[in-house]
Amino acid sequence: MIIIKFTIYKKNHVLRNYTYNDISNIPTNASIICFDNEFNFNNSLFDRFINGEFNKLIIISNQKEHKNYKNLYISKYMQKRFLKDIKGNLVIIINPASTYNEAKSIIKNLIRLRNFSKELNLNIKLGNNKIYGIILKKETTFENDFITALTALNKPTLEEIYIKIYDNVCDFLDYEFKKNNYCDFINNQCFANREKTSAHSAMGCCYSFKFSQNPFAKELLTNVKQCQYLNCNKCSIKSISCKLFTCNSLQKKGIKYDTHEILLLDCFFNNKQHLILSKNFFKTKEEIISKLLEKNYEPYFLYYIKGKYRI
Repeated sequence: MIIIKFTIYKKNHVLRNYTYNDISNIPTNASIICFDNEFNFNNSLFDRFINGEFNKLIIISNQKEHKNYKNLYISKYMQKRFLKDIKGNLVIIINPASTYNEAKSIIKNLIRLRNFSKELNLNIKLGNNKIYGIILKKETTFENDFITALTALNKPTLEEIYIKIYDNVCDFLDYEFKKNNYCDFINNQCFANREKTSAHSAMGCCYSFKFSQNPFAKELLTNVKQCQYLNCNKCSIKSISCKLFTCNSLQKKGIKYDTHEILLLDCFFNNKQHLILSKNFFKTKEEIISKLLEKNYEPYFLYYIKGKYRI
């Protein structure tokens, strides 16, 4: 299995703000994978490949086929055959995408890279072999997502990958709410509490509940109470479902989060897992991660109707 550990020049760090001309000291036994829809064959890196300075060049791009050179591969998608004879050092270069769909394509291809290397039982972390990560200089909102994806895919188990993505998105949501002061708490009252547009008079929407077992019950929610995991006005269990939730008052202001529009969640989880992420309020991080790892082969419709996504 390829284990992506970035140790070039800086310990455990992905190099950023590079140009192709800045990339030097590539070992002669290296293979290079470029994720770059704007790859220009008139650059020093390609010239060095033509001159035989490194073994293999794989370009994941929408580029058209170039003149056929030995060990040059160009494709829109990462393919298993590209990796079969990779030995020694692997350099991964990412030209950050400008659009969401381009960024999604890059991360999906990184996931394919890991999956194919696992299938082929490749391990290029033997002896002095290393994998290097470089992100080219470009203004983009997705750079940190690429770094998180690369770091996550370095993890040896699926559980650890999920934990890395989960923690990153939770931290992102916490930052968004704090930076923008969405809830505007004053004396334990959010703006909706003060405007009396909330069901409660204090502590915003931090109230736990259970769904009624009777579908014909007058009240669909039971056992409504202030959430037991609220500690010093902060969530003590890192529940991603709660962090994704926004009340009606916030949604009227256009503030809402869709798991299919958060890049890392969109790339790493399937539709059933998106239900798990968004609909398990008041559940701990450990419970949600465990549920994400469950195998379920029912059709999505039945999975949803039966509520199999609930913990």
